[in-house]
Amino acid sequence: MRQFISRMSRYLTLYPGDVLWMGTDGATENMKDGDVVEVEVPEIGVLRNPVVRER
Repeated sequence: MRQFISRMSRYLTLYPGDVLWMGTDGATENMKDGDVVEVEVPEIGVLRNPVVRER
């Protein structure tokens, strides 16, 4: 993780409070059409995204 942040900071400025989304911790469950993925950040809120089958 340190190496990723170090490399990233060569190309952009990181500020206090910036959020770096780097993927999942461990294996993910198989998602299917109709599922909803939620990410919650305390004091900010919840981001909800539906899983939609590619057409």
